[in-house]
Amino acid sequence: MSDMVDHVEPVLTVSAVTTEPLAVGARPARGRARWLVALVVAVLVLGLAGGATLLLTASAGDAAVLAWVPADSTAYAEMRLDFPGSQRTEVPKLLAAFPGFADQAALPAKLGEAFDQLVKGVSNGKHDYQTEIAPWIGHDLAVATGPVAVPAAGATPSDIAASARVLLLASVTDGAKASAWLTALLVEAGATTGTESYGGVTITNIHAPGVAKRLSTVAMPDAAFAVLGNVLVAGDTASVRAAVDTRGSRGLGTVPAFRAAASAVAGGRVAFAWADNEALLASATSAASGAVKDAMLTALLGIVRDGVPAWTAAAVRAVDGNLVIDTVEPTPAGVTAQPATGAGTAQLAKLVPADTLILLGARSPGAALAKLKVRLAADPALAPAVAQLDQTLGLIGGFDAATGWIGDTGIAITNTDGKPAGGLVIVPADATGGKRLITQLRSFAQIAGAAANVIPSFDDAAYGDATVTVVSIPNAGNLLRLLQGATGNTCGVTCRVAAPQDITITFAYATTAQVIVIGSDARFVKAVLDSRGGSSLATQPRFKDLLAKAGASGGGLAWVDVAAVRDLVAAALPASARASYDADVKPYLAPLDALVATGTTDGDLIRSTIILSIKP
Repeated sequence: MSDMVDHVEPVLTVSAVTTEPLAVGARPARGRARWLVALVVAVLVLGLAGGATLLLTASAGDAAVLAWVPADSTAYAEMRLDFPGSQRTEVPKLLAAFPGFADQAALPAKLGEAFDQLVKGVSNGKHDYQTEIAPWIGHDLAVATGPVAVPAAGATPSDIAASARVLLLASVTDGAKASAWLTALLVEAGATTGTESYGGVTITNIHAPGVAKRLSTVAMPDAAFAVLGNVLVAGDTASVRAAVDTRGSRGLGTVPAFRAAASAVAGGRVAFAWADNEALLASATSAASGAVKDAMLTALLGIVRDGVPAWTAAAVRAVDGNLVIDTVEPTPAGVTAQPATGAGTAQLAKLVPADTLILLGARSPGAALAKLKVRLAADPALAPAVAQLDQTLGLIGGFDAATGWIGDTGIAITNTDGKPAGGLVIVPADATGGKRLITQLRSFAQIAGAAANVIPSFDDAAYGDATVTVVSIPNAGNLLRLLQGATGNTCGVTCRVAAPQDITITFAYATTAQVIVIGSDARFVKAVLDSRGGSSLATQPRFKDLLAKAGASGGGLAWVDVAAVRDLVAAALPASARASYDADVKPYLAPLDALVATGTTDGDLIRSTIILSIKP
């Protein structure tokens, strides 16, 4: 497109054609479920439909569509269906675990049939993939969002829709066929199309009918599409024109922040995403502070902005038969980067039972709260609120006494003997301080509870070197009424229905030098206590293997036993849905085994790795 000139005034020629909207008929539930579930897997190998030549010539460079993404985009996501670099060999290994993908030689034919079924299903049999789409589709797909407009006061849904900036991009092997197919589809759907010349490019403008939404009609914003070299772009008219304005050489790929993000997760990948957090949050905070003229809110929003990374990037790739997502973001301006030291949140895995379904761990939230308090107190608009909080917490020794003892903290859910349970597992930075706080809260609860006829009972029982306490709170509905009286808020019958007076809340806790645990029942608390030095999640081969592959966990840690959670959900299905699940869904979910995620710092970057293990 080197012969393109700068912006010229468009000459619009409209050829109005309208028909009835494209109908979508009913389909057998079983077939629909099979193809929808299979799509998640099949889309990863769409590139194989073009034959082996595409795989052998794949490039690990930028996607072709990137050149046409406007430089002011706030978010971008792409899928590489040519499997660049190492993905040419890694993706087939991952997919071999799923039904229909073991025989690599038969993949093109199978995929053609699968996509035919999908396209025919959503178009009521009017269209197919192999004869209509395959002749022109390339191997790069992407979506980008433009600057976010702040809605004006009183903006309608139609106004908000008209201000949205979204651009879809796809590489094509035959631009003429792609344009003809899309035009015909739009006309069939009832849209009016016309053409204009913009910057030396023919743009097809689209005027779609409104969409009925309950009792009103939302006006659909005008849209457009164009073929730019070997890339088809479609979206709102402003975004399509912005794509033309890049001239294929001054788009998002030239923006320093984007280049830094892309290089930080370099290598072969099947998908990549990037978000300009700074720009996105600027729009959100502008809208919030504009809607509410409040100095405290404005100050809080400023602190939030300072604590959010300027950008976030993520790459999706197949590695050793597993699905891996690597994310990276720069250390926020208002945060001091801390190098990973010690065992980090990985030590939490030594304190939860071997049958833990889910574990979500955070690094030293107590220390993070202390830093946040300092930052809040330094702002004149927020200092009075911080002082008031300090005064309130003075009854238990102040803010530091309430939070300073909290070390690495995790939320765990277990499934012992088919009975789910869960709670907080805390590695105390100061075990004495934590025990002291809980003892104080216990005394205050008994005194304050008498005023609202909510007197809790505490049942203490020795368990090894610890004491497990079961707390029972009768008439818990009165707690909400007590809170309403303190704050001056009322909600009448709604609150009484949501929290009946006679409801009883029970939970359990225990404090030791190694762990402080607060759980849904005594069984969970005892299981955590038993895990110390014994059988725990950390001793399980599946967890250890994935954690070793994910790397250091100096930051957060997450674990999900996908197979166990899947089986629990399946067991809860009604009998009427079980046969369909077993035939159409289970075969595609069965290979999904477990997920682990870790985080750490790398210089001035924050990195995380998520691994979804696939079982052959």
